[in-house]
Amino acid sequence: MDAIAHTQVSGLCLVTLVVLLRAQQKMRDKSLPGRQFTALLWFAGALTIIDYGSALAQLGAWEELGIPLTYRLNAGGSILFYLLAACCCLLVFLYVEAELGRTWMEDGRRLALSAAPVTLLLLVLLTARDENGFYYLDAEGLRGSTLFWGAKLVGLAYLAAAFLRCSWTLSHWKQETPKEELKTLLLLALAPAAGFLLQDWLPGRGLLCCGITLGLVCVYVLVLQTKFTVDTLTGVSNRIVALRYLESELPYYRRHPNRSLHFLMMDMDHFKHINDQYGHLEGDAALVLLAGILKKVCANYNGVLARYGGDEFCIACGCNSVEVRTLIASIQRELDAANAASGKPYQIEISIGCARLEPDIATVHDLIDKADQEMYHLKTRKRGTAPAEKQG
Repeated sequence: MDAIAHTQVSGLCLVTLVVLLRAQQKMRDKSLPGRQFTALLWFAGALTIIDYGSALAQLGAWEELGIPLTYRLNAGGSILFYLLAACCCLLVFLYVEAELGRTWMEDGRRLALSAAPVTLLLLVLLTARDENGFYYLDAEGLRGSTLFWGAKLVGLAYLAAAFLRCSWTLSHWKQETPKEELKTLLLLALAPAAGFLLQDWLPGRGLLCCGITLGLVCVYVLVLQTKFTVDTLTGVSNRIVALRYLESELPYYRRHPNRSLHFLMMDMDHFKHINDQYGHLEGDAALVLLAGILKKVCANYNGVLARYGGDEFCIACGCNSVEVRTLIASIQRELDAANAASGKPYQIEISIGCARLEPDIATVHDLIDKADQEMYHLKTRKRGTAPAEKQG
């Protein structure tokens, strides 16, 4: 009965992952989190196929092959299963990092550090004389050995790191819009971890694949919910969210004149030059990089970050003048560091216009217009300079 249930659970998970993958590909999400989510779906699908094969083995589908060959198929499938499981957990960690605005995928040293446990595990398996370092056969059947538990610990360590990252960010995050997303990311880390632990207590039921699939479904449901409020390229909120935030907050700040509401309009300098000289894909990459920097910097500020349109981003925040100056300086500092590390033949530069809600500003659009004018005044002062190129 357990084997039949295992087969049904694995088959259902596989069908669900295929549906999610097709829907994800139709969305054509070019953002870094979108690409990582697609990779996670592929790896989870491969993991579920291996699990489905294990379920068929429990039903006796491979018995006619003979005991030695059946043992090797089961052992090899189990090794591959837990290697893929560790890779899935690594992708969960990297996906969470990308959603939190950190650019681990662009930092070669951090990426190598995060992938080192899986790489080391793979090298040990490839250099092992036989599969007995991972599994061995006794009177009770296949039994896990040292590398088996090592693979589980590696996977659980990735999930624990993702959970802790998300928990810390949730406790310190001051923006309004992404809190539901952060809670869903917590579930993405918790559901596979629960599957890992329950797999030991209730073996042969496909609980790990079920946990991973459940986490992915929850994340995708969130994607559907935010489809019309999130910019698919950069992963930040769109103009609708910024306008709603300003409309809802304006009455509060009018009733409390001792509090400050600032609106920042940002425009990438020489963006047309990047598109014309290096292509629109490179232009998209520049926007994604800038959005990641803004997400990272704005995480500690109360307000909303959004892509206003084209190469324009905006920030609405309840900060005083000193905090706004610190915010702008942090954006410029992180942008300089990203330019130095990017290896691109051009520099990403932005112009920032800032407007504070004053008594003479009657509407949201007046506030936006004032910040827009400040931004274009700054661009006018910069006009005449050549597009920023790296020297040497």
